[in-house]
Amino acid sequence: MKKIIIFFFTMALAFTASLPALAQTESEEMDTDIQSEDNQEYYDNLYQCFALLDLYKDDLDSFSSGEISTLTQKWKDTRNNLRWDSAVSCGYIMSVIEPDELRDYESELVYGSYYQMAAIELYILSINNNNDPTLYSLYQQMAEAAQNNYSIIPK
Repeated sequence: MKKIIIFFFTMALAFTASLPALAQTESEEMDTDIQSEDNQEYYDNLYQCFALLDLYKDDLDSFSSGEISTLTQKWKDTRNNLRWDSAVSCGYIMSVIEPDELRDYESELVYGSYYQMAAIELYILSINNNNDPTLYSLYQQMAEAAQNNYSIIPK
């Protein structure tokens, strides 16, 4: 009887001792999955931030050329959607910690995203003010600065 009790006690002790090791393995797997999902979200937002002007190019060109008036609801919707997309994607890049492989490019990521947001806003303001040349020039400078920072970042 003592041997059976000792056997069960030993088995229970061995089982209890192995639980933290099993839990750690599962935790590490979950951390890796979460990290890869976060990295994908980061890269998606990074691409989105720097592609916004290209994505909205046709609409913006039609407003800047005067083909469609800036007094229309379409302009208001386009302007609001562009501002929202810029705030979400570029703001995300500026507000979260970058993936480990981009740690050396923190400044380029933050400043590039900031310049991109500023370029978008200046372009909107330029169009809204009858293609104001000063605002358009500032837009071009900011867009160039954003692209210079973005071009340094490995993809």
